[in-house]
Amino acid sequence: MHTTLDLSRYDAVTAYDDLPRSSVAQVDYLPTPQAVACRVREIIDSRRLDEEQVAEEAHVNVRVVRSLYEHGLANLRDARRVFAVLGIHVHEYPIEMVAMSL
Repeated sequence: MHTTLDLSRYDAVTAYDDLPRSSVAQVDYLPTPQAVACRVREIIDSRRLDEEQVAEEAHVNVRVVRSLYEHGLANLRDARRVFAVLGIHVHEYPIEMVAMSL
């Protein structure tokens, strides 16, 4: 006994239309301190966040948030904490941050 399925009405996308879709997180490519500062400024300004509030939520000193905002530099441990609060998912960190963390 053979069963034939008519798949002509499906393509690579419509075949999965009824499946739940997970949200895709934006991953930032921040290879330079300038790129970091630009992204941090963009988020803090667009959300009208207070630097002190971000620092408190990230459990870092407010100087870390200001440094990321102005210069795009901080040690990796603190930068990751601030990025987590801001929802920044980083693909690559600037080499200057790595050097500061040693």
